[in-house]
Amino acid sequence: MHLQGRTLQKMVSVINHQKNKLLVLHTQEADDARFCLPLGYSGDVQVLVEPVLTYKRYNPIELLQQVASGNKDAVLVTVFSQDQKIQQGTQLLYRSDMLQCTLPTALQPQVLQVAQDALARQRSFVRSYALGQSLCIALVQFVPWIVEQVGGFWSPIS
Repeated sequence: MHLQGRTLQKMVSVINHQKNKLLVLHTQEADDARFCLPLGYSGDVQVLVEPVLTYKRYNPIELLQQVASGNKDAVLVTVFSQDQKIQQGTQLLYRSDMLQCTLPTALQPQVLQVAQDALARQRSFVRSYALGQSLCIALVQFVPWIVEQVGGFWSPIS
């Protein structure tokens, strides 16, 4: 899997248009050896590319900073759709003491319930939800709070 040509152009487009975009990267096992990426997989890989819009409340960087500063296990939720032009992206952070969410109102109760379950079980999930006429997929990622010293600083490792 290499980032060149059209794939790189699509990533630059995400930055220029400041909108999330779902990219499909075509892989071959030969790419593993050539690019030192041990995917062990031939086929299509879907990658959601999100621009960093620091002026937006609860942007992905802010959510990650909250995870790093919280000293607690957390759950991050990223929502995308294979058939929609609008990609929701990373829009929910849940900890036992915090909820930050910019998901569409119709999805919030369902996704929050799964996020609470992920935190309680300390597991990650992938779930599908109806959003209007489309199907969207939520990656519900459990992020454990583990501390390790890195370069003289204490850092959360997940």
